Amino acid sequence: MDICAYLDRIGYTGTRETSRENLETLLRCHLETVPFENLECSGTGAPLSNALDVLYDKVVVRRRGGICFELNSLLYGLLSQMGYDCYMVEVRLYGSPTNPPRYSHAGVITVLDGKKYYCDVGYGGPGPKGLVAMDTEDVQEIYGQCFRVTREAHTVSILWFREDVWAPILSFADIANIPEDFSARLYYFSTAPESYFVVQRLANLCLPCGGSKAL
Repeated sequence: MDICAYLDRIGYTGTRETSRENLETLLRCHLETVPFENLECSGTGAPLSNALDVLYDKVVVRRRGGICFELNSLLYGLLSQMGYDCYMVEVRLYGSPTNPPRYSHAGVITVLDGKKYYCDVGYGGPGPKGLVAMDTEDVQEIYGQCFRVTREAHTVSILWFREDVWAPILSFADIANIPEDFSARLYYFSTAPESYFVVQRLANLCLPCGGSKAL
């Protein structure tokens, strides 16, 4: 992976020092330049890959986007090569048609100075569009929306404050994974006739103000 080309692709001009400020900027640059999209598999069921070289070619060289398993796998690769201590996690998304929600998403946990942060550049829904501190239950305002983190045993939940109610928006077991652990799930979601990534066409991009726009 050519880190310089990747950083140029997302418009990041900061230093490569591993810091919370730089990590936050990396996430926002990524969210505002790389779309969440499923154009390769929608309507066709064409299998997607989260192999690092394939993702790099798709997103950096061909300037495309991707879905969560692709974009967060690529983010994990970038952060790892930049020297960040990070790992991937399986995520349940609330609002899923199943109860309890199944693991249908992937996120990245980054550890800085002994503190953990949830990072996500691959969620096309209304999740947190910035860095989420996991080691506090204080309210965190992230681009105009309020979130907070709760823990129960090994399960971490991120709650979203909407319409005067705190409700879970996603949860995950704080157990380390790597991109290869998501290959089978990516294959299913990109090829199964019943998958929402196959039956509908999705493409959106985050805006600097914190919202998003359909492409």
